[in-house]
Amino acid sequence: MELSLAHLPPLEHISSNTTRAVFRGAFYYLSPVSIPLSLFVIAHNILIYRSYSADRARLTASLFMGIAVSDILRAQGEIVMATVSIFVFTGTFNMKVLYYTLIYYMITSLPGASWSKIFNLVMSVTACIVTVNPFRRPNTEHVRKVTGAYCLVVTLLHIADAVTCIVFDVVN
Repeated sequence: MELSLAHLPPLEHISSNTTRAVFRGAFYYLSPVSIPLSLFVIAHNILIYRSYSADRARLTASLFMGIAVSDILRAQGEIVMATVSIFVFTGTFNMKVLYYTLIYYMITSLPGASWSKIFNLVMSVTACIVTVNPFRRPNTEHVRKVTGAYCLVVTLLHIADAVTCIVFDVVN
């Protein structure tokens, strides 16, 4: 069986009506909800970060701090996308500005969402290890290094994705 992309419709340009409708629905119409919610998420996660920062030597506290930072990254990306979409769809900015903001979102906000999942996964696995074997604690420094390396790889993949979008836009 041969894989072929011939049956797929051609990719549409950023200024096409379909793309505008998707961006309008995903960002503009949801901006009255996403902006206040994102501001609340930022304020809430700043409090979480501050409360755990005094005990940052413990693994659980450092993982909660990582989750808070990643959620702040995600929320700021949502605020930027919603704000720019308001300006684009009210006619203040060009549609191309929303496209470049989407690339910014891919580099900052999407890694934040991935990091949050990684930190939650590491927290769950270490909690299971401690529960199963309570007399043997995981090596905190080793867990931090592996988690940081994994977050770095995920970030580099998101950056590569954004660079691919930029190159694809330049070529077309």
